[in-house]
Amino acid sequence: TKKPKPQPQTPPTQQKTSNPPAETNINLPNGVNLKQAIIRQGKVKIDIENTFTQPLDYRYQLLSAKKNNIVLDTTFLIPAGSMSNPGKLTCFLDLTNYNIDFTGNNHNSNNTISQNYIINVSNTAQPDSVRPNQSVKANFTFQSIIPQYAVGYFGNQSVTVGPDTTTFDVFNTIQSGMLNLNSADIKLKIVNEFGVAMRATINNLSAMSTPNATTTVLTSTVVGNAFIVNGAINNGPNLPVTAATKTLTLNNANSNIKDLLGILPDKFSYSLGTQLNPMGNQSGNNDFAYYGTGFKAYLNADIPLHFSASNINLADTVALDLGNIDQFKNINHGQLILTATNSYPFAIDLQGYLLDENKNIIDILFSTPNTIQAPPLDANFKVIAPLQSKLFVPLTRTKMDNLQRAKYIYYSATFNTASQPNQIKFYSHYNLDILLTADINYTIGK
Repeated sequence: TKKPKPQPQTPPTQQKTSNPPAETNINLPNGVNLKQAIIRQGKVKIDIENTFTQPLDYRYQLLSAKKNNIVLDTTFLIPAGSMSNPGKLTCFLDLTNYNIDFTGNNHNSNNTISQNYIINVSNTAQPDSVRPNQSVKANFTFQSIIPQYAVGYFGNQSVTVGPDTTTFDVFNTIQSGMLNLNSADIKLKIVNEFGVAMRATINNLSAMSTPNATTTVLTSTVVGNAFIVNGAINNGPNLPVTAATKTLTLNNANSNIKDLLGILPDKFSYSLGTQLNPMGNQSGNNDFAYYGTGFKAYLNADIPLHFSASNINLADTVALDLGNIDQFKNINHGQLILTATNSYPFAIDLQGYLLDENKNIIDILFSTPNTIQAPPLDANFKVIAPLQSKLFVPLTRTKMDNLQRAKYIYYSATFNTASQPNQIKFYSHYNLDILLTADINYTIGK
């Protein structure tokens, strides 16, 4: 007897759907449990395989994602395939500005999204049969997600900041030299704009002076000892947060801060360790973070004007254009006279360098002596009376030609306090008066 041949089946015309909507748990590291996120940038990648021999319509709904209160809902046409050569489709869905709820179908979970799919035979399909083990497979992957806002529990994780280096431009006009400070008071203000409490530890803070080729490491009771910084206060989506602050004081009593600043640093290197939620989930899954906020530190220095200065060199470059002044040719000879009346307790070695368009030195301004002398001090290192000094710029023909050729002047001033190594106090009545006059031989009508 012959066995009857299997009868081909007609592909189902009814739709296939997920009912109830499927929940997918996202495994996040470090014990993070998300409740909500607004996506600033990112996408979901969908890879679909179809082993049916006819094309299918695949409707995908990410029920947890809404923009303008509308669920992410789209339909794809999956090409026909076979068991040995499935029809494949890869597509990307832009999640920008979508608000994603991670609490699942019943809104009582974390790290859980709700999805729905509806599969229909495409209206372009031909009559066909359903064969054993035919299926549709879909794989979903979140890519390059950057949240604009996120809320949940961020875990009890440790984060290391640095080692890194930052520029310190307070002394950027000082080219070299050292300050012997009497005292210094630095307020290190830690600002936390994240809605999560942190335990922070300063592991290292070092000052670096490139001009002096010197590095000084901060030694202080605040280094290596942990401190708590509270979490910021959330004022609502898209509103500025109320940051939490912690201020640490560095002074003569608890650190070598005056030595740190005395090298006139132009850079600071640092490393910082932080532990999130050191006391556990005290926010009840309401930690938060906004894009653009951060964990920041600021330095506020209070340095009394009581110090000694050794070879402090200030320098700057300014543009110069005297090439179109015809009156120079009428000067036969002479000099410029800089009269300085100094009541500051330091001497100033002053020089100006004439530079060409490539900033190469072509001449100097002042002939020697070029020092504004320090006035005499009394037994308490206070200025007795101002002292007058004169500096001269000879106006020879060569000097005048170079003044007209020059495109820049590079000024250099070197300071040294009087009565070193004694530290000098500075008073409000101290000043420096400068008068520039000319003594020239000039031909009129030439």
